[in-house]
Amino acid sequence: MNKKDLKKQQIIISTIPLLKQYGYNNTSIQDIIKEANIPKGTFYYYFESKEVFLKEVLYCYFNEEKKNTFYILKNTALDPIKRIQLFYSTQVEQMTSYEPRGCLVGNMIQELDHSIEEIGITLQDIHNAIICLINNCLNEANFQPHFSMDNKDFATFLMNSWQGSLLNYKINKDPKDLQNFLTILEHILA
Repeated sequence: MNKKDLKKQQIIISTIPLLKQYGYNNTSIQDIIKEANIPKGTFYYYFESKEVFLKEVLYCYFNEEKKNTFYILKNTALDPIKRIQLFYSTQVEQMTSYEPRGCLVGNMIQELDHSIEEIGITLQDIHNAIICLINNCLNEANFQPHFSMDNKDFATFLMNSWQGSLLNYKINKDPKDLQNFLTILEHILA
C-alpha cells in the first residue's frame, strides 16, 4: 500500500466510530476532519465529497469485517451449517460486548434508505455479498428449507431477520433480542 492509500485508510478507520455513533446525516465534514485530525483541504484531497467518503468507508468497513468475521462463512474446515451458526453467534457476541451501536452497514441501510443513489448501490452490493456467502454455505450443505423457498431467498430471509433483530436490540438494549434470533436460527437450520 502506498503512502497516499495508507493515509486515506487511516482517515477512514479513525472516523468509523464517529459514523457508528452519530450516523451519516448527523456527522458533518467538520466532525470528520476533527476526528481524523486533518485539515479540510486534506479531506478533499482524498475524497471528492462526503458521499464518496462514506462509500469508501463502507467498503473499507466491510472488507475489514470480512477479514475478521466473514472468513467464518468461507472456512471449509467447518460444516457449512455450523459456519452460518458460528457467523451469527460471533456477530451477537460482537454486538453485545463491544459493538452496541450495531453494524455500520446495517445502520446506514436504516438511516439512508437509498436516498443517495451511489450509497444505496454500495449498501446493496455489500448486503448482496453477505447473502451470497450465506447462500454458498446453504448450497454446500445441500440445505432444503422446510418451506417452499430457494437457498438464495432463504439467505436473504436470514439477513433480513438478523437486521430486524439488530434493530430491536438497538431499541430495547436487550441482548435477548439477538439470542432469540440465534435460537430460532438453530431450529430452522436443523
